[in-house]
Amino acid sequence: MPVVGLDLVLDVGNTRTKLALFQGDRLVKHGPMANHDRVALAAFVGDVPLQGIGLGSTATPDPAFVEHLGTWAPTTVLTGTSPSPLRNAYGTPHTLGADRLANAVGAVRHFPGRTVLVFDLGTCLTYRAEDDERPTDATFYVPLWTYASNDEVTRLRIREALARRGLPTATYEAGLRTVARRPLEIANGIHTYCSMKLVDGRPRITVYWSPELYSSRPPECYQRGAEESAAPVA
Repeated sequence: MPVVGLDLVLDVGNTRTKLALFQGDRLVKHGPMANHDRVALAAFVGDVPLQGIGLGSTATPDPAFVEHLGTWAPTTVLTGTSPSPLRNAYGTPHTLGADRLANAVGAVRHFPGRTVLVFDLGTCLTYRAEDDERPTDATFYVPLWTYASNDEVTRLRIREALARRGLPTATYEAGLRTVARRPLEIANGIHTYCSMKLVDGRPRITVYWSPELYSSRPPECYQRGAEESAAPVA
């Protein structure tokens, strides 16, 4: 009887990766490891033959790690634009997180033909209660720099969140232009957190920025620019 390979799934988070081995729809084994730890990955898989690998990441996947996975089995990197049985209604589909898409597809698979609410708790919630039984309001906080590849992607997501809730975007855009001292698309770090709560039945969204004043060294691109500007002109 031929040996049937298993599927390896990796959910790459901010500092740790969740691993799982599947045989068809059946979960065989799961566990965590530090991001890009090839030794821990080899120990987790062992001698199990793999027929396919799927990887989703909160940020841009490490190309060297993805290439390493490809030496084991055909590897698929899940993104917000990956084919799925769902209709992506995002105005900017490429900004949909891979983890959110995977959770939604999983919910549809487990509850076919039903309306499903998927609540992905990867951050924190604050509740305020006036009695011991039911909270009167709640605030949801999202650490933005860990869920997007750069600040431009975060900007597009925040604009869409504001527009969907009928909130103006001009104040946010003006403030961001004041805070940003570099192109948004080259790095993460200006956007730190975003919070949302309901006040008198209306949504309120707060965005937290960092002026990046505590960097001991500027980004490499700025170092190159400084060196070029300081070079003598022939």
